Amino acid sequence: KYISDRQYQGGEIPVYGEGLHIELAAEDGGAGVQDIYLSINGAPFRPYRGTLTDFTRSRELRLRFYAVDRVGNASPVQEQRILIDVTPPTTAIGLDGVRDLEVYSPSVTFSLSGQDSPAGLRAIVTRFDDGPSSEYRKPVTINDLNDGPHRFSYHGVDRVANEEEIHSFQFY
Repeated sequence: KYISDRQYQGGEIPVYGEGLHIELAAEDGGAGVQDIYLSINGAPFRPYRGTLTDFTRSRELRLRFYAVDRVGNASPVQEQRILIDVTPPTTAIGLDGVRDLEVYSPSVTFSLSGQDSPAGLRAIVTRFDDGPSSEYRKPVTINDLNDGPHRFSYHGVDRVANEEEIHSFQFY
């Protein structure tokens, strides 16, 4: 059983984010379960001894496991693959229009792009000054801003809630 509030099932292999816990359990109606054995990424099978929680880097995991009852009967080996994504997305900005250092004409537009793997980019969040945040959908214009200094901030968020550090710059 996979326990995480940060998961995305968009492709063949489910993707899990930070905070993942993996628990294995088995039942045997006869003699009872003696042990569960686990192999991670081709390592030798070892007795499973409790919840797995040490997922601190992004990678693919191939989990193979089986159970043995008290009289030595083994269940078939089961296999599951999952992706761990603990890496935030990356975003980039492009500026188009007339500008001189930090002084921008009202015709300037901000175009944003982002990428993330393996979960994929969910959104790019933008914000002017201390105003409300909004999801980026199309190039951002500044022609409606009052004359004066402004700050534009943006960052990416992936499908398992990893957030990039906020990028911010000032302009006039």
